[in-house]
Amino acid sequence: MNSEEEQGGLMSAKREPKQLNGVRVCTQQLTSSMESASAEIALEPPDSGDFYESFAIPDGSGDIAILVGDVTGHGAHAASKANSIRDAAVAKLKTGASPLETVRAANAVSQTPDDRYATVFVARINGNTGDFRYANAGHEHPVVANTDRKDEQLETTGPPLGVVPAEMDLFEERTGHLDNESTLVVTTDGITEARKPNSPFPVFFGFDRFRSTIERIKKFSPGQIVQILISRVLSFTRSVLSDDIVLMAVRRHTTTKTYANERRTSSRKRGQRARITD
Repeated sequence: MNSEEEQGGLMSAKREPKQLNGVRVCTQQLTSSMESASAEIALEPPDSGDFYESFAIPDGSGDIAILVGDVTGHGAHAASKANSIRDAAVAKLKTGASPLETVRAANAVSQTPDDRYATVFVARINGNTGDFRYANAGHEHPVVANTDRKDEQLETTGPPLGVVPAEMDLFEERTGHLDNESTLVVTTDGITEARKPNSPFPVFFGFDRFRSTIERIKKFSPGQIVQILISRVLSFTRSVLSDDIVLMAVRRHTTTKTYANERRTSSRKRGQRARITD
């Protein structure tokens, strides 16, 4: 284990959250015009109820797929359901399916007798044009951070997975656009619902703080955006969390860029974390 992959310490805290000292940020050059950065904090590593994927779709289109989801709860049971949903969604996307078709497939495998539901955001992005299609099943609002115009918030397009029967189709698909150097930032509610400790009343990190932080740092690289956001949340909560976290930033650029001091690796590796600094 090298210095970039040091293991962060874990400590018990009130209400059974975990105290986490770091997170590993993974960056990927998905295509010549699209790159992603992602980070995950699991309260009970390697098990997590949050899941994510980003990859070039192998159908000859040159498009990339983005997937971020969250099963209620955390630990082994949540992770098992998260793996089932992720596997079904990835398999569907790799056939060239649309985000809407993918969400429908994910909802079908979410019909289980437990009371766990899930949220998921799925997008298919054309890196050449910047056009994308997405479906958002009850998930946190992603933010499109633009360099030359106002940032955008992507709305939900359907209920969470497992809430409605598979035969009841209440999901929709919408479109969007990434300008050159625009960044799509997607998170799970482990960030927006992160709480300030020792407050006499609940104070959450919240979506407004999430969005305003993105506005201030959006010109940084995707890896730095993820790093800074995670650092802000850990500072806000004093590293005491009560839910899993996934954060992903995806940028379109017409020329390939590399950023110093960023390790490129697979997003599938779990349970390894590196210390980060603000």
